[in-house]
Amino acid sequence: MDEYLAQNHMRLDETSIRSGLEVYGAKDAHVFYVGHPDLESIIPTKKEKINLVNYYKRPMIYILKEGAIESENNFIETSPMWNKLLNFACSKDSGIKYISYDEDHKTIKDGDYLIHLGEKGKKEVEYLKQLGYNINSISSLDV
Repeated sequence: MDEYLAQNHMRLDETSIRSGLEVYGAKDAHVFYVGHPDLESIIPTKKEKINLVNYYKRPMIYILKEGAIESENNFIETSPMWNKLLNFACSKDSGIKYISYDEDHKTIKDGDYLIHLGEKGKKEVEYLKQLGYNINSISSLDV
C-alpha cells in the first residue's frame, strides 16, 4: 500500500486507501482510518521503551569503530569496504550495527559477530572474550 500511494503521489487517507485496495482486488475490504482527531485516543497508556532484543535478527553483526577520525561513520559507509560488510551481513541474513558499549551489553548474544577495523577494536574483542562473551571476531580485512 505504501508503494502504491507513493508511486501515485497519494495521501494516506481513507479515499486513497480504498483506491489502492480496489487496484489490488480487495473490493470488499473495509477501511477504518484512524487519523489526527483520534491520536489522543491511541497513544500508549504509559511511557516505556519496548524491549525488542528477542526479535533482533541473529547473529547480530557489530562494527567496532576505531575513533581515529572525526565523522568515522561517514567514512566507513562511503568506503570500498562498506559493500563487503553489507554482503557479509546479507550472507548471515542479518544487519550491521555500530556497537554501543552503553547499551549493547544487554543485546550481545552467543554467536554474534564483532568486526574490528583496527588494533583498538581487536583489543576490545579480546577483552569481551575474556569477560566470557562467546562471540565471533573478524577483521574488516577478512570480510
